[in-house]
Amino acid sequence: MLIGMDLFIDYEYLTMAKCEIVVKDLSVAAKDVLHTFYFRNPYPMNRHGSEENGLSWDVGIVPYNLLETALS
Repeated sequence: MLIGMDLFIDYEYLTMAKCEIVVKDLSVAAKDVLHTFYFRNPYPMNRHGSEENGLSWDVGIVPYNLLETALS
């Protein structure tokens, strides 16, 4: 039985053309769980990054099609 379980989700994303949001990293924190997923780019693109937040389009381990699985 779970009582008062807190769950925190933090993510960083890139905003693409036509306001498409592409999640680059997703962190999940709950009791005894802390995990961060670094997603690969969902499609080929020229090198892209942000000096502001350090995100780079080329950085990633998890295939992007597993984003929904990571959230569940």
